[in-house]
Amino acid sequence: VPIVRIRANGATITASDAPNPDWVGVTATGAQSGTSNGFPWAVNTGNHSTHNISGRDASVPAYVPQALFANERWDPGAAPEMQWDIDLPNNETYLVRLYMGNGFSGTSAVGQRVFDISIEGNLVQNDLDLVQTFGHQVGGMLEYQVDLTDGTLNILFEHVVENPLINGIEILSLGGSFTPPLSVDPIADQSNFEGDLVNLDIINASGGDSNENFGYAQTGLPPGL
Repeated sequence: VPIVRIRANGATITASDAPNPDWVGVTATGAQSGTSNGFPWAVNTGNHSTHNISGRDASVPAYVPQALFANERWDPGAAPEMQWDIDLPNNETYLVRLYMGNGFSGTSAVGQRVFDISIEGNLVQNDLDLVQTFGHQVGGMLEYQVDLTDGTLNILFEHVVENPLINGIEILSLGGSFTPPLSVDPIADQSNFEGDLVNLDIINASGGDSNENFGYAQTGLPPGL
């Protein structure tokens, strides 16, 4: 079950397989943070570039939009190395899918862009060469099963030759059904005068376990409300 989807550079892309999550866009360079489907994420560095990759490797699932490969987030040579941190429920097993493609003409040959990837401190790709793996101007996907024990999934990209890059990240929950986190929409402030007929906004919420009973309470309201 897909629970997190991040587009590493560009505006959010609506999911083609709703109700699964949209591909939440990251539109600024440098350290950024946000949420995807209610799960907090952060990245510590990165620049943006556009290459409009048109090729597609067979490893990429049909539901993944080709637009995901139009833009990339790449890590410049200066420290720190690019790392993504995603907060997830602990003691669960996940499938991490990384979407990447070499679009830059300056690294179109084998050996011109090589980097390492570690997940949760474990090296999962040693000397990854995207051109050798997928070809130039071809988007591809690599996936890794991870048992999370510390509540935060860490994905680290490290330089070997030229600069690491990432186009998109997807995380799937494995084993049984998944309960999304409970999310309550904020209620806007409103002002009324004495004697007014007051209409209070309905509380809207999503997620949580449909088999559970939830309640709410309010404090600090004027007398009679």
